[in-house]
Amino acid sequence: LADPAFAGQLHFRPVRFYADKNRHTRLYSELRSGDWWWETQLKLPGKGGTVIPIILSSDKTQLTTYNGQQSCYPVYLTIGNIPKHLRRQPSVRAQRLLGYLPIPKIEEGAVSEDRARKIRARLFHEAMRIICEPMFTPASDGVQLTDSEGVVRKCFPILAAYVADYPEQCLVTCLRYGQGCPNCETLVDDFDSNGCSDLRKQEDTLQTIRDVSEMPAKEKRRTLQDAGLNDIVDPFWADWPLANIHCAITSDVLHQLVQGVGKHLVEWLLDIAPTRELDARIQRLPNAHGLRHFKDGISNLSNVTGGEHRAIFAQLIACLDGLVPSDAIRAASALFDFIYMAQYECHSTATLENLKSALTRFHSLKDVFSKEGVRADFKLPKLHACQHYVHSITRFGTTDNYNTEATERLHIDLAKHAYRATNKREYVRQMCRWLERREAILWFRTYLAW
Repeated sequence: LADPAFAGQLHFRPVRFYADKNRHTRLYSELRSGDWWWETQLKLPGKGGTVIPIILSSDKTQLTTYNGQQSCYPVYLTIGNIPKHLRRQPSVRAQRLLGYLPIPKIEEGAVSEDRARKIRARLFHEAMRIICEPMFTPASDGVQLTDSEGVVRKCFPILAAYVADYPEQCLVTCLRYGQGCPNCETLVDDFDSNGCSDLRKQEDTLQTIRDVSEMPAKEKRRTLQDAGLNDIVDPFWADWPLANIHCAITSDVLHQLVQGVGKHLVEWLLDIAPTRELDARIQRLPNAHGLRHFKDGISNLSNVTGGEHRAIFAQLIACLDGLVPSDAIRAASALFDFIYMAQYECHSTATLENLKSALTRFHSLKDVFSKEGVRADFKLPKLHACQHYVHSITRFGTTDNYNTEATERLHIDLAKHAYRATNKREYVRQMCRWLERREAILWFRTYLAW
């Protein structure tokens, strides 16, 4: 908050933007333009309080390319007061490393898989509680902080968003992986429907966890399984004032769309289309500025990156004419429309209606892939997650406020480079020491440039 690099650029109050004088068409862009900030501001005690929207993200990453034994588990923090274009720039250091979470090494066969999963989940929440606990009291009572322009403000650090992929979302919300949605009460059997159930409530999740603590083991196991929850004694967010963990789980363009339903869609189309002819058409496409050319086609690609998937999305539809049923092309067009519109840097109430319409069109046409024998059902967590994009955008602004691509990029500077500076033995302690020294140098440079 006090970093002089952000002087004059921080946001301290919520706003509503409109496209017309009559205020019929609302615009959503920065986090401050969403409904969450307005609702949270009204809940603060007294007058003159400043909301500090805390955006957390965590993701385990491999530190070595060929030897997968070495890994670390970074937790990052940024605040929604910083404009999103600055938060997306690693060089600005708007996202900070909070710490590395422990990764337990449990010998195979030492305990059951269910027990091992419970140990990992409980350790995660206990470590996250230690990291986040210093923010609990300020979130309730406020704390005096000086901003980058020297103004003293009474600040309330409130958990706004938790940026993570689906397995991590389940871990954070105490949900059993693959059994339900972390945002709403929809279960896996209904993931293929065009709609969602009532939103989950944090108090309901906590009440269930507390109720089962006094039950016999067998009844406890059955109750948790019916509720789709893990046996977490004390979730880290339970005592965070004004937090709502199920609401804080945001949409994830990278894993849900680009590397999720978009990737699945390409695979289904490749299963239907004659690959030799499709590859030949893609090879014959002329080079175009800003568009990757696949000189060997796309059917034999492996380890496809997010950038490569985006390039495939941009040129695939035109090459499918006559190779797949027309309904398959229409379904693909609808889903690609959804993927592209979901990444708008500014949305209006009109474009959000277009976003919902594109998803509805895909659901009305998706059965063509079942008829062609390439997909038995569509009970995919990532497909269901598309139902929550409009809700995320209206509450927290556009998806570039909370995309996991920023987290993936931070792994390079704050994990992989730090690991390379160690002697590869007891490397976590050395990584922390290297990062502390690097941080001190960067802060001194900031002071000299101030």
